[in-house]
Amino acid sequence: MPPENAGAGEFEYAAKVVPFMAATRTTIGNAIGEPPGTLIIALPQSVIDHREFTTALPDWLGSLDSGQHQIEIMQGGGFLIQFFVLSGGRIEVALRSGTQQTFNPKSVYKISTDEISTDQDG
Repeated sequence: MPPENAGAGEFEYAAKVVPFMAATRTTIGNAIGEPPGTLIIALPQSVIDHREFTTALPDWLGSLDSGQHQIEIMQGGGFLIQFFVLSGGRIEVALRSGTQQTFNPKSVYKISTDEISTDQDG
């Protein structure tokens, strides 16, 4: 379950859900002994345009390197933060709030090539 919004603005809510999903990705990776896929963070335009976004983002992401996450604008609004677990993207872990979309249209290429490829390395 995602952290409750409790009437917070979009930027304030992003400050809750992005660290929550970054920590979830780290916890799962530690539990399975392999790094999960890229943390795809699709946020409302207002969050990305917020004057504090650039300075707040590193704190939200914690120890995730730049190659472990992707930031984009959520087409159609809302929040969609997701990653895949295990080689080949067998399990999706996703937080959706304010959207019913399964994928942000901007992410489809990255997800299909990086996370759910039919190439299983072996």
